[in-house]
Amino acid sequence: MADFVWKPHRVEGGIPQFNVVKTDMEGMRTKTRLKSSKPTRSWTLYFRIQTQVEYEALYNHYKSMYGTLQEFHWAGSAIPDHMNPEDESFFNVRYESFETDPVAWGVWNITIKFVEAI
Repeated sequence: MADFVWKPHRVEGGIPQFNVVKTDMEGMRTKTRLKSSKPTRSWTLYFRIQTQVEYEALYNHYKSMYGTLQEFHWAGSAIPDHMNPEDESFFNVRYESFETDPVAWGVWNITIKFVEAI
C-alpha cells in the first residue's frame, strides 16, 4: 500500500472518463456500451519549491509505484480539501507521469499525475 504523506500545494482533478466500449456493426453503425457506471478519475498534484531531498523522496516513491496498479491511501493531512476523508481516502490508482521543473540549484517544482483504476 502506498500511503501518500506529502501535502501538495495544489490538486487538480481531471475530467471523469466513462469506460465505454464501441463496436462497429453492419451498415456503418456503431454500438456503444457502458462497461462501468462509475467514471475513472485522475488527479494532478503540484509541489512547489521542493528541496533536493524532498525531490529525491518523491521521485523514489514514484519509481517504486510507476506502471502497476497500486493501492493508494491519502494519509493524514495530505487529503485534499475538496475530498471527503470518510468516503474518499482509499483508491486503486496507476501512476502516469512525474514531471520536474528546476527553479534554482537544488530547488524543484514537481508534478505527479495518477489515474484511478476501477
